Amino acid sequence: MSTKIWYTVVEEGDPHNRYNVNVPGKADFYCADAERAAREYHGMRGWEMTWPLTFVLYATEDGPEAARFSVDLECVPSFYATEAEAPVKQEAKP
Repeated sequence: MSTKIWYTVVEEGDPHNRYNVNVPGKADFYCADAERAAREYHGMRGWEMTWPLTFVLYATEDGPEAARFSVDLECVPSFYATEAEAPVKQEAKP
């Protein structure tokens, strides 16, 4: 069973622009619900935002605020090296 909740992102500047996301079980409006909304938002347009972002959660599409969370994004870069061939030296022409 899942429950649909709605959220806004304060940094977008439009409190009426609500998105929805399904959360497992009954919505309890704890951190896990905000983190699920953040994952969904990151996939839509959050990848271009500067985190942390403030997520406001709502039980209904037009209902009052149920909870507010600051959500940060942890980015851990991974670097992979493979051996590369050195460029072939060309002799200078006199």
